Amino acid sequence: MPNFADVKSLLDVLHDPLAVRLRARWKSFNPFRVLKVEKRELRHTTTLAWLLDPRENHGLGDHFLRGFLKSVCEAASDHTTLLRYETDSNAIVRVHAELQMQQVQRDRIIPDFDEDRYSDVPVNAALERGKRRIDLLVEGQGWAVAIEAKIGASEGEGQLDAYRTPLRLWAQQTDRELLLIYLTIDEQDSRGDDWINAQWSKSVAQPLRTVLAASGESGQLGDQQHAFLASYLDILSDVADDADGFVNCELSELASHHTTALRCLKEAIKASDHNAPHPANWIVLYERNKRLLDPLLEYVDLGFEARAKMIIDALRTLGLTRVKGDNSYVRFIVTDWVQRFPRIYDASDRQLPRVLYEIRNDSKQPHKIFVALQIWLLDDTVYTEEVYLEDRVSIVREIQADDRVSDFPRLFARGKPKQQLNQKVQALVSTSIACNIEAPDAMYFVDKLNEFVSRTSKQIEEYLERFREGNERTAA
Repeated sequence: MPNFADVKSLLDVLHDPLAVRLRARWKSFNPFRVLKVEKRELRHTTTLAWLLDPRENHGLGDHFLRGFLKSVCEAASDHTTLLRYETDSNAIVRVHAELQMQQVQRDRIIPDFDEDRYSDVPVNAALERGKRRIDLLVEGQGWAVAIEAKIGASEGEGQLDAYRTPLRLWAQQTDRELLLIYLTIDEQDSRGDDWINAQWSKSVAQPLRTVLAASGESGQLGDQQHAFLASYLDILSDVADDADGFVNCELSELASHHTTALRCLKEAIKASDHNAPHPANWIVLYERNKRLLDPLLEYVDLGFEARAKMIIDALRTLGLTRVKGDNSYVRFIVTDWVQRFPRIYDASDRQLPRVLYEIRNDSKQPHKIFVALQIWLLDDTVYTEEVYLEDRVSIVREIQADDRVSDFPRLFARGKPKQQLNQKVQALVSTSIACNIEAPDAMYFVDKLNEFVSRTSKQIEEYLERFREGNERTAA
């Protein structure tokens, strides 16, 4: 049973400014939370279909569609689709949701009047495989975008292959430029040469945020429209782990500030009787603040912490230098980079290398850990105090010019160099390592991490020569 000091530390958690902001956010009315559909994939895809249709009653016209097309075209490094839409004087757009492949004929799409396609009721799996449905097909004059979207799920066996052939044939017969988009929460490896991976945060949440702000300022939207769209953006920012949404980041930071108190609370919950006629004060506090405390307790899960410790131990074993992190992530570099390539650090922040590795220990991913080689801060209009920014941009462009697709796949899309880079953190190459949170295999993790770092560090070091002390700074 917690003593008075423990209860005081729990009060400290609840009155932390981060906790106050989070509680205020969650207590605001949101119809998606009321209906408990935050993570229902079908509800997100039907909402996306509604947003993409300029004729619908959302009040955004085609502004969201244009933002979405720009984002996915940048992911594909091919702006043909956006250009065809922007230069079409008629600009007639049709949006097909939950489209059966049987409806996609060589030169036309057969209308579907089956409203059951929007049902959440489970169906016979074998029957459903016989009538595969792609989530969205958006078509215009001379262009089309097919979208298979995932919220937490993974690709079904042969799913994308089953969509590709009939869609390609239809596009050829109707003289359309077809873009195949695989829309996911996290960045994922390209699904062959045809499917382009885009993220909900970049391609949906960010364009929606932009047009919602602009429409709100102009008074274009009615109160109901604005409230609905703001509620959806709020939910999407959380579900999509949006970089501009703050919940996951603030939960992680809050948990790291109060690890001892949260661990004590977790152990007390396991040992206590919540049905006692006169519950202790700490139980009352917990029950009244479960919405905040339960997700925080995930960050002090013993398995989660054990895996975080295993990651730190692996870095020590391999002689790698940790530069920043907590239980949810660790950033590190190859130790001799500090002496060999001192200019990977820049003047505005001497603690953070601009070329580094990052390990993600996500409690929501109990079976794997993600590792990425990254390059940071590539926008000279935002990061104006960066002395070596031009050199970092040059590294990226040289890699692309050298056609190092297999070594640094995150800089390419469909085998072509990405023109639009992530301005803050651009991944060069990434991998996932199997690691069960309940029983992490430390030796296996060390071997796989060493294999990844050894290979990728050799590949990137030939481009890091410009960061040696005394080398002249190279123009981009």
